[in-house]
Amino acid sequence: MRSLLTTLGIVIGVSAVIVMVTVGNGATVQVGEDIAAMGSDRLTIAPGQALGPGRTSAGAELFTGNNLVAMAWASRWLTLVLPLVPVMPITFMERPGKS
Repeated sequence: MRSLLTTLGIVIGVSAVIVMVTVGNGATVQVGEDIAAMGSDRLTIAPGQALGPGRTSAGAELFTGNNLVAMAWASRWLTLVLPLVPVMPITFMERPGKS
């Protein structure tokens, strides 16, 4: 009986390791495909400095047109510099008491 339980434990342990390695490899492939889909020829630069988890750089000065021109001239690898304007969704809510 002991040898049967030992064998069962080994089989379950080996199976668990195989499953975890397979899931990890699948996740690695998926992340690689997601990154490749974004385009390897693009670079996004945001003003400010990331301060760590839970902190933002919301108070940082935004890039100006002069900053964009300076970035384009400073690098021989950049062929095009475009500003990115974030679009925030607008939610309309009805005021209480209005009908």
